[in-house]
Amino acid sequence: MSEQSESRSLALPATAELVFDPDRPTVLAGRGLALLDARTGYLPPPELPPGGTEKLLAHFATQLGMSMLIQSEAHTGPRRLTFSPEQAALALCCLYVCAHATGPVAPFGTSRLGAVTDLVADERRFWWWNALTLQVALNAGGEGNGGIRALYGNLVHPQETIRQQMLRITWFARDHLSVAEAAGMLLANVEMHTAHWPASLAVLRALCDDAETFRGHIRAYTPRHHPRRFRGRVSALNERNDSLVRYVEHPDDFLSLERDIRRRVEARIVGI
Repeated sequence: MSEQSESRSLALPATAELVFDPDRPTVLAGRGLALLDARTGYLPPPELPPGGTEKLLAHFATQLGMSMLIQSEAHTGPRRLTFSPEQAALALCCLYVCAHATGPVAPFGTSRLGAVTDLVADERRFWWWNALTLQVALNAGGEGNGGIRALYGNLVHPQETIRQQMLRITWFARDHLSVAEAAGMLLANVEMHTAHWPASLAVLRALCDDAETFRGHIRAYTPRHHPRRFRGRVSALNERNDSLVRYVEHPDDFLSLERDIRRRVEARIVGI
């Protein structure tokens, strides 16, 4: 027996410690199907226990808030701060939890998230787009719509890194957004910009119920500045085997990011 297999066998619990659970096969089968979905395409919503949404949201918001306070206190320069990759992931966890809530999130969770959102927005040491992820999370959780309105307006932001962040937020909040509001901005990216225009098409496709609705928005869009560029780019969607078609239907970058965030959330579900 190899050292690796030996260490694995030592980690297994004794049979006497396993309590029989008649629902275990069903639960394990469900997890297996969820894993299959995670590897092959769009993810099903997570199953949260009663009260789990608020606890999860409070957990991730508190983690983010503490990290921001430490970062802000250590910062002495004149330049504003931006979220670290870990802070950005925690903010997306907050958005993911709110976006998959089955109803309005109770104040126990939204009050924590609101406090952290105010900290980002009022501190004046963090850039505004850091707060937008949290504001959209609050909107998805049932509080107002100001973040979502700002999101629509910035989908065509001229700065590449900010536009990329807007697309990520839109992907995670897609079930709470209006395709009619977002379509024009997303298609303007296809017409106007050299970076992230395929991602804009992928996000628009995710917002649409079906492929025909997606194509209908493309047909209805009137390019005003670069019509030849726009038509040349979207013409590839007519080729079934084109790489753009495959990406739009299965955007690996967005799906991979969503899998990572979902794993974080599910790992925390075990402890609530």
